[in-house]
Amino acid sequence: TARTKRAILIGAGANAALFAVLALWPQPSLAVATLLLALLGFIGGYSVLIATHGRQFYPDRLIGRGISTVNCAVLFGAASLQAGTGLIVQALSRPGTPIAASAYRAMFGALALALVAALACYWRCPERPAAANDKVGH
Repeated sequence: TARTKRAILIGAGANAALFAVLALWPQPSLAVATLLLALLGFIGGYSVLIATHGRQFYPDRLIGRGISTVNCAVLFGAASLQAGTGLIVQALSRPGTPIAASAYRAMFGALALALVAALACYWRCPERPAAANDKVGH
């Protein structure tokens, strides 16, 4: 529904903004950094709505395959982001030394950009499939 898509867009947009703040703020206090990270975790709950929205695009006879596809895409995306951000931090760090704040800021910036790119794609996704698609296979 429109509400589900709106909640996903708001949640992902808020998370992108929080990642951008973490990327651009050179030295937030421990309290501010903790608050921003806690907000990321709290707001990140929007991601479970992706399966709800994705379910609408599959006829009942294919719902198991459809939700499995959506879940695999979400999990593959999360795994890819973890690997990618690890590579960013590693590339900007020197072995045997503490990880520089700039490496973490670059990682947060990359996550903000990834979410903005995902939002640009998701924005174009219809709120509901066309009425003709609701009857596929029936």
